[in-house]
Amino acid sequence: MKKFIIAILFLLAIIFVFSRFTEVTEMVDILQRAQPEYLALALLAEGLWLLNVGLAYRVNYRLLDMDKPLKHMVLMSAAANNFVGIIAPSGGMSALAVFLGDAKRNEHSSARVTVACLLYLLFDYIGLLGAVLLGLLVLVRRNRLDWAEITAASILALVALAILMVLYVGFKRPERLGKSLAWLAKKANWLAGKFKRKKRLDVAEAYSFAEDISAGVAVLRANPRQLVIPVILGMTNKGLLITVLLMLFLAFGVPVSGGTVIGGFALGYLFTIVSLTPSGIGMMEGVMALVLRSLGVNLEEAAILTLAFRAITFWLPFIIGMAAFRFLFKEPRTEP
Repeated sequence: MKKFIIAILFLLAIIFVFSRFTEVTEMVDILQRAQPEYLALALLAEGLWLLNVGLAYRVNYRLLDMDKPLKHMVLMSAAANNFVGIIAPSGGMSALAVFLGDAKRNEHSSARVTVACLLYLLFDYIGLLGAVLLGLLVLVRRNRLDWAEITAASILALVALAILMVLYVGFKRPERLGKSLAWLAKKANWLAGKFKRKKRLDVAEAYSFAEDISAGVAVLRANPRQLVIPVILGMTNKGLLITVLLMLFLAFGVPVSGGTVIGGFALGYLFTIVSLTPSGIGMMEGVMALVLRSLGVNLEEAAILTLAFRAITFWLPFIIGMAAFRFLFKEPRTEP
């Protein structure tokens, strides 16, 4: 069954790549026109970003008394976020499934792994919100602010607040969280019954899961200073992506200013999160090009910068994530 699922995922990946083949080849042509020294620096920044993501997950795991090798966390985060979460989009659930599958394989608490993943999302969104606020200030100063950017930023803030509320309720009132999860389990089983499928979710386990989440959050409450490092990693995450865009400005000889780079990145990247398509495919590219154009970049140069940025920050991690996913199933079991 496992081999069948892997085969299906790789088939979906092949279909996905071929469906965007023209776009990919255009990106390759664009990158070949860049100054190699700045392009190399952009690739280096992207490599550090992948390492930063894996390190952030590892730090969150260690906060919850789960120690995993950095190499393993880099591979797993790349496979989950940059591969599975894209070809099998389900509101982040498919990416979480990779972490939960690893937890089951290595006998970790699935609730604690869920808390670790929620912490990563929370600090990642906080880092992005910081960049977005700077981007909005740039647009305000240049009289370019639109309701679309405000709405998208508000949605991101609400998502971050929702994650924070789940963690808070899990610690303060695990019984309420248990009731909420039990209600969701009942609804899922009811829906499965309508489609004549076997009921798979154990309502009783929902309460146990909530108690485990409460225990995991309690570990954080005991020493809140440990959260400083995850917050810093969330900020450096976005700082490295901004560095990628800055290097691309230099690589293509486009006049650069700090406000343009930060504003273009923040409001363009925002739509990789607040989007109906996985990672903002087909939407982020248009938004980022228009934002850069509104900030004074020539439209043709804005399009080139956007496609080059997506090649390095989306397609390259996608390929790496595909390889990481395959490698994970060959990796020996790690000790819990």
